[in-house]
Amino acid sequence: VRGRHGREGDASAGDSDNTDGDGDSDQFDSEADGDAAGVFPAEDVDSWLDSLVFDTADDIGTHVVHTTAAHDTLVGVALLYGVDTDAVQRANRLWANDVLVSRRSVRVPIGERADFEGNARRRAAALLAERAELDAKAAALAERLGAPSAVTMRVYVRRANGDEARAERLYLRDRHKHVRKTGVAPPSQAVGVKAARTLSKGVQRRLASDADELFAL
Repeated sequence: VRGRHGREGDASAGDSDNTDGDGDSDQFDSEADGDAAGVFPAEDVDSWLDSLVFDTADDIGTHVVHTTAAHDTLVGVALLYGVDTDAVQRANRLWANDVLVSRRSVRVPIGERADFEGNARRRAAALLAERAELDAKAAALAERLGAPSAVTMRVYVRRANGDEARAERLYLRDRHKHVRKTGVAPPSQAVGVKAARTLSKGVQRRLASDADELFAL
């Protein structure tokens, strides 16, 4: 059963270095992550695996029965389960542009169940390690720059794909633009709020647990 979870959501929105005619960023309302089916449950992967419904069929072998939701796409479902898009397409006789919500469920071929579960746990471990690394970089930037919180800087580090120098540049640019427009230095989280709007929907959902701290001025 699909339940609460979806793919990792590790792709950020477009590079906010793109600007409009007056030099201001035009990316703050980006919603580029149209393929997301949610957030891969790296912190609770065993419970997620226990929640899945497995079945077998002569034509595709062992598969997961994925209950579709309104925002599901073929690519998003394939990414969620770590399988090839073509395999999902063939197993359900889908065209690439078919709308999944028109079906109550789709079959997701996974090969050997033990291999699938092992791969899911390895994916979860890799994601948690990546997040820990990004959090460490965010904390280091926050300490070096003084003003911003680690939560604010985490947004910028994710936007910069882990590049600390670029994350610092993006933060300082947004801060400078705020001062230029208002004449007042923003609280650290105020800049972070604007940065968060640049993120894809999938990444915003992954940061949902930080929302209260991020948006509290």
